[in-house]
Amino acid sequence: MEKFDFYIRKVQSRINKNQKRALDSYLPLNNGRIEKDGNIYLNLSSNDYLGLSLNPILIERGCEYARKYGCGTGASRLVTGSPEIFFEVEEKISNLKKMDKSIVLNSGYQANIGVVSSLASRKSIIYSDYLNHNSLVRGAILSGAEIKRFRHNSLDHLEELLQETKDKKYSSKIIVTESVFSMDGDIPDLEKIADLSEEYGCIFVADEAHATGVFGDNHMGFAKRADIVIGTFGKGGGSFGAYVSCSETMYEYFVNFCESLIFSTSLSPFNIGAISAFLDLVPDLDDKRSRLLNNAALLRDGLKNLGFEVIDGFTQIIPVLTGSEKNAIELSMFLKERKILSVPIRPPTVPENMSRIRLSLSASHSKNDIDYTLSVFDEYQKRSA
Repeated sequence: MEKFDFYIRKVQSRINKNQKRALDSYLPLNNGRIEKDGNIYLNLSSNDYLGLSLNPILIERGCEYARKYGCGTGASRLVTGSPEIFFEVEEKISNLKKMDKSIVLNSGYQANIGVVSSLASRKSIIYSDYLNHNSLVRGAILSGAEIKRFRHNSLDHLEELLQETKDKKYSSKIIVTESVFSMDGDIPDLEKIADLSEEYGCIFVADEAHATGVFGDNHMGFAKRADIVIGTFGKGGGSFGAYVSCSETMYEYFVNFCESLIFSTSLSPFNIGAISAFLDLVPDLDDKRSRLLNNAALLRDGLKNLGFEVIDGFTQIIPVLTGSEKNAIELSMFLKERKILSVPIRPPTVPENMSRIRLSLSASHSKNDIDYTLSVFDEYQKRSA
């Protein structure tokens, strides 16, 4: 047996299932568009919800901080300390989140893995929504805890699991959910989850990645009663990086036990500058939020009227279910031929027979963009019929 045979077979299995992934390049443009292979596409696959990734204020603040503090920090924050700008940004986050303390981390994926894995041990139990993001799932697995997955947004099932395990002795009990689910765009009953966490003595962790900048108090998310909130600046924030907000007690714990903080060189000063600018801007972006959500409502309702199967909701994430991977790929290619970029989402990212086109809107899109998109879907529907 050749030493790479196992890996070759694994990739071949993805090819056989039409699931092989590949990296390519693009050039970002204004107005919700990108250039790829010499063509300009309407980009309906991006998480740049508020259209801030090319915002000159974020770019200039990033450059200002880089000029003053350098290209990188050169170490973990627990080795050399942190430039003062880190603490200034963390205080801004805490004020907006109305929580005691916050810590900036390097990415949403790293934050979720680090926070969840550090919260639990082999003597803990984690109750995790079945559709939680891979990073939350991997964090739970890495912790070694007992894991109970409840049916997506089924709080009756969650309560059944809590009741079944209430008399067992655990070092900690943790409920983990997203506040806006990345693949379905729906929202759980966060108040009910908070009630259950209090009733059964659980720590409530909410991932606000897709709500940050768009929804909630101070536009920083829905989960007002969560004990620990994780969010990212790589989506609505327009740049990169993540945060965890929590109590003073949990802040001290994470500084000492969150390995994704302890063992990683910290974010660059440029990223901290861009985050700082976003946090200053976020209260005054109501026009962008209004445009984003109005367009989402128009597109969602329009697709339903055309006969497409669309998951209900009101967020900027609009999944158009196709069932099979073949149908998802076919629809994606049809859209691409008409200069709309919206990639197919297939297993293992979503469950079998739940492939989809995940339309993800930006405030940079216009009503004309929505009208054009609906006309292309209408053309596809008529052609298929």
